Amino acid sequence: MVSRLDVETRFILQTLTSRQAFKSDRDTYPNMDKLIHVLDSHRLSIVFYSRVNNTPFSSLFVAPPLKSEYTASKLRMLRHMAELCRIVKLFQQKNIDLISLKGPLLGQLYYDDYTERECNDLDILVKPGDLETAYQVLLNLGYTLSETLWETPKQKSLYQKTFHHYHLYNQATDIQVELHWKLFTSTIEAENIEHTIWPNSIAHHISGLHISILSSSINFIYLCVHGSTHQWKRLFWVLDIVRIIEKEGQDFIVNAYEIALESHVERCVLEGCQLAHLLFKVDLPKPIQDAIQEDTQLSKLTETSIFFINTTTLPSLSPLSSLKAFRLTVKKVVYFHQAIYLLAGSKAIYTTVKKFFINPDYWRIYSVNDKLFALNYVIAPLLWIYCLFRKHRA
Repeated sequence: MVSRLDVETRFILQTLTSRQAFKSDRDTYPNMDKLIHVLDSHRLSIVFYSRVNNTPFSSLFVAPPLKSEYTASKLRMLRHMAELCRIVKLFQQKNIDLISLKGPLLGQLYYDDYTERECNDLDILVKPGDLETAYQVLLNLGYTLSETLWETPKQKSLYQKTFHHYHLYNQATDIQVELHWKLFTSTIEAENIEHTIWPNSIAHHISGLHISILSSSINFIYLCVHGSTHQWKRLFWVLDIVRIIEKEGQDFIVNAYEIALESHVERCVLEGCQLAHLLFKVDLPKPIQDAIQEDTQLSKLTETSIFFINTTTLPSLSPLSSLKAFRLTVKKVVYFHQAIYLLAGSKAIYTTVKKFFINPDYWRIYSVNDKLFALNYVIAPLLWIYCLFRKHRA
């Protein structure tokens, strides 16, 4: 499966996993521009540069553009940590409980330095009852919704029931925040995990603040579910799993898998572990190896993830722009829904259909009065076709 990846991606994986001295034959290296693009797409610029810097390899291949990207990424992470601390202070003043998801604190825990793990946004989890207050605090800080998510009270209520976060952006700081009120959408059966999030959260101490984070086991499961539902299309999500396995140890992974079994998300954990093994050569405990071997459907999920990893760096084209783009779009749709079905079973069909008809993209084009809300479901297919052609014209 790894052989299906493009040259640049395979080169990155080989570099990050190699324990031997680097070769000195520059002709064997991929194109620098392509390499930087792939590193940026998978958010691996920092870890790649840190791996090759101050080695014989760096004098041959670490070009100024790569160093520039590394420096920019490090500075961006410093800004993100400062902004997280600012938000935490304001939330605490309003007595809003908050859990920091992924982001800088994950870098602090498993990369030894929060600036060593790249992220494009801050993920913050609040309790559903605190959602409106937290949202208002972020608005007062200068954040706005990246896109209009609703036009009417009914749409807003339905959005909150169907989805799990708002995406906000602050133009002054150039920072994005995802404000969550639950970890998962309804795609995955994980109610057992949702109920244990807050009682098991732990305090992380940084910059004089006590910032709550998920417990180690729930965090690992969350990262696996998040990666699986996004088809692991960014390699740094797999690298997170690698770092956790290496730091927490094999007994921890087995215990986390047993918790995942109780919440019916065990296949997400198995896929994350298998990709960590295939791509980054991580050793897995025997119970996990046995579970992977026994799951006959897991190879289909892994194949899907390899496909999405390989297509992450491709330009986004309308399916109407060319026959090749149309075929790729169809394949993405088929693979995506196959993966979601393998993860969530028959419930995935209901969720997929529901999200087709409940779509903020449609509401931004044409919004029906709440008294006639049922008409939204009638015109949804027409608005889907309109969106397709509008993207093509753009």
